[in-house]
Amino acid sequence: MTVDISKRIEELTGIFGPSGRETQVADYIKNALTELGAEAYEDPMGNVIGKLGTEGPKLLFAAHMDTIGLMVTAIDDKGYLSFTDVGWLDPAMIAHTFVRFENGAQAAVCIREEKIGKELKLKDLYLDLGVQSREEAEMLVSIGDMAVFLPHFHRNGSRILATYLDNRSGCGVLLSAVERIRNPKNQVYFLFTVQEEIGTRGAAPGAYGIMPDAAFAVDVTDVKDVPGTKNQGTCTLGKGAGIKILDSGAMSRPGVVSAMERIGKEKGIPCQRDILLGGGTDAGPMAQVGQGIPVGGVSIPCRYVHAPIEVCDTVDLEASADLIAAMAETEWKA
Repeated sequence: MTVDISKRIEELTGIFGPSGRETQVADYIKNALTELGAEAYEDPMGNVIGKLGTEGPKLLFAAHMDTIGLMVTAIDDKGYLSFTDVGWLDPAMIAHTFVRFENGAQAAVCIREEKIGKELKLKDLYLDLGVQSREEAEMLVSIGDMAVFLPHFHRNGSRILATYLDNRSGCGVLLSAVERIRNPKNQVYFLFTVQEEIGTRGAAPGAYGIMPDAAFAVDVTDVKDVPGTKNQGTCTLGKGAGIKILDSGAMSRPGVVSAMERIGKEKGIPCQRDILLGGGTDAGPMAQVGQGIPVGGVSIPCRYVHAPIEVCDTVDLEASADLIAAMAETEWKA
């Protein structure tokens, strides 16, 4: 039975899995890959790999499983928690939100009173569990425990407003692509990576174990269609799959871009060019594996990246899955 792409992403966004703690997400993805008839295994780093096809060039599509989060660094006598970021966080974006720990405990992100109304730094925030002492707090959490944003998911027409579309949307797109591939003309690998948000650490080992002929990062990208935008990106919601040209970590090979655009045009898949002036993806480390791997990217336009609520469009999600499936079913030449 075909799983609706937004339903798949709703399930994925609700799974606990910050950087270094991706086990629950990995289990979900391995089960999904097996149900879809793909070979599925896990490498020593914790990356999950799926495969379809036995002949032709090796194509690798990578989406990271992890999310940003918070880690407890201290507990004071009244039970308030100090924390550090796991992946980049903007203090103004996360203040006055709820977070949850793996054991289900919840806390509010609060601003130290003397900093209210002022420019914030992460050290100006703390977590309130609603307890009255260190002892009560330590019954719920320990130093080193990690928390993530409390899950939310809402669909309005074609738009999805949810936590952690970065990058559970990419994971959902890859699984939907696996579901759509009927006759692969290449050896197609699907790499679900760990620890992207803390330095793209899983991608290089994952790619090294495969050594593909071309590798593609499937990740969100910033957009230019919100008020006050500084044009950090070139994509717009609802205009189709982004074809990566450049970001701060990688430059796509011209032949790779041309091949992707040709396949998209032949199959009638809406696409747009993606240039991201700040931020990178798993393409950067994959490009530097071995003697070098030609890289590109399938980018999902996303508003408010790394905020507690992000926004994507199912038009772009569907187009991204269609593009990956079409690439898998077209003998790769670049």
